[in-house]
Amino acid sequence: MHWMAVQITIIVLLSILLAVSTFITTKGKLTDDRRKGFHALKKNGWTLISINMIILLLLIIQFLFNENTEAKKNEENIKNQAERDSILAAKYDSSLLIIKSRFDSSNIEVISTIAEGLGKYGFMFDSANKSLIKLVRDSSKTKVIVPDDPVLFCSDFAFYDRQDDFSWYKITFTSLDASCSNFNLICGFFGVDSTNQIENLKFIGFNKFLTVSDKIPKDMSAPYYYRINNDSLYSMLYFRLYGTYQNLDQTKTFPIDDSYFYNFKSKTCGRITGNSHAIISNLFNIKYRELEAVSRK
Repeated sequence: MHWMAVQITIIVLLSILLAVSTFITTKGKLTDDRRKGFHALKKNGWTLISINMIILLLLIIQFLFNENTEAKKNEENIKNQAERDSILAAKYDSSLLIIKSRFDSSNIEVISTIAEGLGKYGFMFDSANKSLIKLVRDSSKTKVIVPDDPVLFCSDFAFYDRQDDFSWYKITFTSLDASCSNFNLICGFFGVDSTNQIENLKFIGFNKFLTVSDKIPKDMSAPYYYRINNDSLYSMLYFRLYGTYQNLDQTKTFPIDDSYFYNFKSKTCGRITGNSHAIISNLFNIKYRELEAVSRK
């Protein structure tokens, strides 16, 4: 919105200055033929030069703003692509391990099944190095048809507003590659005090931001809001997004199990994996079982 306001302002100013410039050129002479050089310029001539200089300056500003906006868009696209690849790669690694644990890898039929499954998602299994290789789309040598499956993730978490002893935070969910719907998700929040030790997690609460009736269009984001009481007590916030979602026509179901952090001091957020995710998941499961036990009473 800020950039749109700047664009509109520059366009209006350019239109006015061009109109004034045109008007000046039609009103009398701009130079005095009896003089030479800059001394030959009359008042209208100097005014016209000044206006043209301002127009040039505005065009330079407009160009720089456009370049800056494009750079931010590219940076956001790279960030989203990296997040998407990270989520997909983790899922494919897990799928591969499950397949390999159930079947004999020497069986050619199983290997074909693995190759076909990975190929659909733009990966191939390098049996020599026992690793996944990402295939390049639209390559002159390799063409891979990747189904348009939605990739859901939390793209941002940021402070929104403060009221008395509690604060509102905006959590943004993004769906890449395709639209998603019919959400069956729960988000669990945990805080850590000034020790910054993730082992000292304190449970804050659960929230179901997305419901079965919600939809997120392809490559679009949906903001939701979460209230945290006494957020000054925490140095870090952790939250786990767990459950399932479906594509738009509800013919496919996709699991999601991702953890994220938010640093109250640096106001940064990101996805976490490994041992930290395991610790958060364990406490999440304990608190969720406690909640289910209470609800059954």
